[in-house]
Amino acid sequence: MIESPEIGIQKINSNIYISGQLSDAQFQTVLNTSLLAVLCLRCAQEQGFKAEEKRQATAHGIAYSHRPISADALTYAVITQTLQEIDRLPRPLLISCRSAFRAGFIALLYLSTRNRLTMCETQSLQQRLGFDFSRKPTFQQWFEQYLMQYPLG
Repeated sequence: MIESPEIGIQKINSNIYISGQLSDAQFQTVLNTSLLAVLCLRCAQEQGFKAEEKRQATAHGIAYSHRPISADALTYAVITQTLQEIDRLPRPLLISCRSAFRAGFIALLYLSTRNRLTMCETQSLQQRLGFDFSRKPTFQQWFEQYLMQYPLG
């Protein structure tokens, strides 16, 4: 089982999980689950970034992708490319960052756009999952902006 509140892994749906930065021992535990891919959203310059995660994941046959996201470099293109990367990665997938905030942001945008949710449905899902982007206004603005600009078909 991948979901583990003890080590800070939150199940978003049956294929997508999110977490903050895991300790080495926690990451090793995760690598021994049914997980097929890890998407790391941390910037390499961030304190505590663990470059060795890629080597560890691939040694276990788990796909690993590093797509750094930061508030000051957030753009429509960065979000779109990250969502497209999720499309390419096998499932189940763990999306991680320092505190799970960016992971939750991207996971919710992914579910909303790929499932063509209305803004009301997205807000309901956001509340159910416990995501509060208002703590970081840049992310809240990008969240709303992206959903209003995203082509629904």
